[in-house]
Amino acid sequence: MRTSSCLENPAAGLRPLPVGGAPRSALPGRLVSPAATLTLLDLGSLARWLAAAGDGPALEALLAPVERDRFTRYHHPKRRLEWLGGRLAAKHCLQQLAAAGLIAAIPPLEQTILADAHGRPGVDWTGRTGTPPALSISHCRGYAAALACTGSACGLDIEPVAPRLANVQARFTTPEEIALLHALPEPLTRLAVLWTAKEAVKKCFLHDEPTFVSRISLIAVTIDPADPVLTLRCRVAGPRDLTPMVRVTAVDDCLLACTEAMDHA
Repeated sequence: MRTSSCLENPAAGLRPLPVGGAPRSALPGRLVSPAATLTLLDLGSLARWLAAAGDGPALEALLAPVERDRFTRYHHPKRRLEWLGGRLAAKHCLQQLAAAGLIAAIPPLEQTILADAHGRPGVDWTGRTGTPPALSISHCRGYAAALACTGSACGLDIEPVAPRLANVQARFTTPEEIALLHALPEPLTRLAVLWTAKEAVKKCFLHDEPTFVSRISLIAVTIDPADPVLTLRCRVAGPRDLTPMVRVTAVDDCLLACTEAMDHA
């Protein structure tokens, strides 16, 4: 398992690109299992790097042709940067999996990452043996994050601790769930923890469904004031109930949640 806050350039001998920063360097290492890797990328630093390097030369070394074609279809600067940041973070995760010996090394131009019909990202595994690693991508307020996992599906979400959550609280929480989070002093933080955790679980287990509201519930929480990671246990209702573990931590004024399909009771 590795967590990372810098994007490395796979076309330049794994030399770091200047897209890290102090808040990202403190990502707790135990957010993900030994079979997974997590990368958090600062989009502001990425934008400055792109401005200095130039879109053309930089992207020719980092994106497969079909990815470059998709990138050019985005015209809104914010959306372009978020899409690019998510893909580069995912490619960095694949590098980390290869460095750990969990998958074979893949040249960056062969790491074609595109979304399926439900918006779920995946890497093109044509011509390769074994099962492709699962991917999850999210972005929020100047960050792009990616999670890659071998052997099972995974889910990642990063969201701001935003007042708008209070307006829709009744749609995604129950009094029992809020009570489980009573040790968190801020009501808005409780809502953000629930939202990010459930969204991560949805991406992992219910990616083809439009909403998580009716099927995902919080059933247990471990909160240690000295630990930057909250550990939650959720239930996914269905023919065979699943109870995945979700780990949540703060990144500036956002919360980041990770879950893996192998990590459920």
